[in-house]
Amino acid sequence: MFKLVLTKLKNLRVLIVARIYQSIKMIFVFGSNEAGRHGAGAAKTAMRYHGAEYGKGFGHYGNSFAIPTKDMNLQVTELRFTLICLSNMLLQILLFSSKLHELEQA
Repeated sequence: MFKLVLTKLKNLRVLIVARIYQSIKMIFVFGSNEAGRHGAGAAKTAMRYHGAEYGKGFGHYGNSFAIPTKDMNLQVTELRFTLICLSNMLLQILLFSSKLHELEQA
């Protein structure tokens, strides 16, 4: 019984935080995997409350932004991301950020 109450309180807290993010126009940035399987942790929260889409491992969806930190097999590899890959992701994040800023100014 106590565990159930704690779980419900935790879910309520996450929902309240999600509503705050939406009301102040913040983007929930979370670590994902390339397969976009958002089954646990921040990725699950992003899918549940922030509009992240299952099967999408990188990019802006809803009021979330997925950044892959694991490969398609959900494995973390130390040399997984090359400099080119990281710079491409950073460029896409910066472009998204500038578009978001333009929308807020309109």
